[in-house]
Amino acid sequence: MRRKALVGLAVAGLAVGLPAAALATFTQVSKIVLTATKSGQSSGINANVHAKGTTPEQAKRLVATFPTGTTFRPGTVPACKLTNKQIESGKKCPKSSQIGTGSAVAKTIVGNVNAKVGAFASGNKNMVLVGTVTSPTTAYTVIRAVTSKNVLNVGPIPNKASGLPITLTSLKVNLPKRGTGNHALVTAGKCVNHKFTVTSAFTYYSGSPVMTSSSSSCTG
Repeated sequence: MRRKALVGLAVAGLAVGLPAAALATFTQVSKIVLTATKSGQSSGINANVHAKGTTPEQAKRLVATFPTGTTFRPGTVPACKLTNKQIESGKKCPKSSQIGTGSAVAKTIVGNVNAKVGAFASGNKNMVLVGTVTSPTTAYTVIRAVTSKNVLNVGPIPNKASGLPITLTSLKVNLPKRGTGNHALVTAGKCVNHKFTVTSAFTYYSGSPVMTSSSSSCTG
């Protein structure tokens, strides 16, 4: 049962929440930004998340809306075709499919557990996030993400493992710039008032939905 709790932790660490908003007993802080500085450029994505407070809510789904015209092309990268069950059993997505890395910390009944996070292309519009916990035992978990035009839809996000609650407290994910032109993994959209703005909408297993935004500087 402890192993499953740790597996669930890694899931939570992948994407459980990115809002910068105060709820009843916690504040969840986030910054999701494009690394490009001009519209039409190939871009990376940086996400930095942490929760302040004693009892963070458990997110069910994240829908991140990037600037109008932003394009995702995971299909330009060889796809990881493994099923969730295969990954959870220890099979690894190929290195050629990897598009990003990160880390996560989550709270469980056995304490805080650290997870490494890997992001992989898994189809023309799809990505897969893999969390790896190595202590006190090795375990893997998976969460899927789907792109549609300028929107990245992540979830559903489990809030339990083997009946036990899991809660994200920190998440950092970096998807570096990759490719150019029609072969770019991400192309930055419209720059408005010298800013690229990303809006994040969250639904929770309990509590009210949250919407917030973050931005980075741009020109053109």
